[in-house]
Amino acid sequence: MKEHGIIFTAPMIPPILAGDKTQTRRVMKPQPPTVSLLLLDAYNGGPQWNFWTLDHKVCNNLPIWKCPYGVPGNKLWVRETWAEHPDGDGIIYRATDPGWDAEKTGVKWRSPRFMPRWASRILLEVTEVCVQRVQDISEEDAKAEGAQQMCLDDLGQTFKTYKRGFEALWDTINKKRGYGWALNPWVWDINFKLLEVKK
Repeated sequence: MKEHGIIFTAPMIPPILAGDKTQTRRVMKPQPPTVSLLLLDAYNGGPQWNFWTLDHKVCNNLPIWKCPYGVPGNKLWVRETWAEHPDGDGIIYRATDPGWDAEKTGVKWRSPRFMPRWASRILLEVTEVCVQRVQDISEEDAKAEGAQQMCLDDLGQTFKTYKRGFEALWDTINKKRGYGWALNPWVWDINFKLLEVKK
């Protein structure tokens, strides 16, 4: 089975380890046009997507989208903020080893982008891949994304929803990259299960 590296921020690691986070949404690049979506039949490597124009003509000049994180059955090894133990005794992870203060201990945290495969401790398996607009996320799926419940208004005077919490979480990661919630970008909806956690 193929393996793909995937980056998660530190706050998302504990929910993954607890089995509470079982979905992740990632921006499709390049972004498809704002048109209706057609799911094509499976091919040898898994599902692929194409888009139709509003007059139901296929966009022949557009690429066929295949998820860069694989297809059901593929493995995802998690990239997270990490460092080599100061004593040379393995790897420490910022998400679950918060006691390692960089100023007090001299630990040099490294970006998830530079984590090699051997340093990864979490292995996931892709169970489903879908395509949708980010605002189409359901309340149940927002909870599966590891979002916290937040009030619908900024004053905290209304009931809380996971979808509102996911909106805030999405913007902290993606708004500065030009894919904020308000733009409602197309996303890969990747469902996964936890396979392995190295000790």
